[in-house]
Amino acid sequence: MSSNIVLFILQALPVLIFFLAGLCIGSFLNVCIFRLPAGLSIVKPASRCPRCKKALKWRDNIPLLSYIFLGGRCRFCHKSISWQYPAVEFLTGLYFALAFWHFQADPLRLVWALCLGTFCILLSVIDIRTMTLPDSIVLPAMALFGFTAYLNPWLGIGWQERAETMLTGFLVGGGVLYGMGALGAFILKKDALGGGDIKLMAALGMALGWDRAMGGLLIGSILSGLLGLSLQATGRLSSQSPMPYGPFLCLGCLVVLFFPQLGFAYWLGIR
Repeated sequence: MSSNIVLFILQALPVLIFFLAGLCIGSFLNVCIFRLPAGLSIVKPASRCPRCKKALKWRDNIPLLSYIFLGGRCRFCHKSISWQYPAVEFLTGLYFALAFWHFQADPLRLVWALCLGTFCILLSVIDIRTMTLPDSIVLPAMALFGFTAYLNPWLGIGWQERAETMLTGFLVGGGVLYGMGALGAFILKKDALGGGDIKLMAALGMALGWDRAMGGLLIGSILSGLLGLSLQATGRLSSQSPMPYGPFLCLGCLVVLFFPQLGFAYWLGIR
């Protein structure tokens, strides 16, 4: 075996491990996505088919592979399994692999990137499914981001700078989106943004600081606008139909997480 092949294996192996870990986390996220908005326990009962209610065997719960081997159908009732299950598993696995590849030189940033990405994937899919961002997820996340701010490398150097940046991110993130919602409601004469979006943006500001959070807000708003216009142009979305905003906020902030130079200062031409 040549040295190049050995080197490739050594480089690819940890990426594969993080991908597999992400698949497992994604499988757990699927449980949370279906149960948390309904106020159900994520521990009991064991996983079961939502159609026939039969408890699933271990071999039916292997992330991604079970869906493929079962042909996308329940082993018992043969009804189709939602595409959400493999999609969330694969997306989380891919994110974990990319996060490791990008942040492997800085373990603390890697841990924060994995935690924030998991939080964003969970809330994004819930918002797509239910058009809600549950307080039962957002508020504990805000508390966690606040209590652990002194460990967050994205907020600066030293506990005092990190605490100040976290508080500024909370106020600016939540405040700017609140202002956007109030302006939209005044112009449109109806609610333009939900309270969940405002809380989510405040939480993302606490995790990333105001500069990166505002950069993420700008990117997310651009992507949301482009997709909305495209769907309206093709007749798949009416101008009166609501569209979840949370996934775009999360996606924009994750883009800035990987490319911090796209923070708000970049858009203002300050740097």
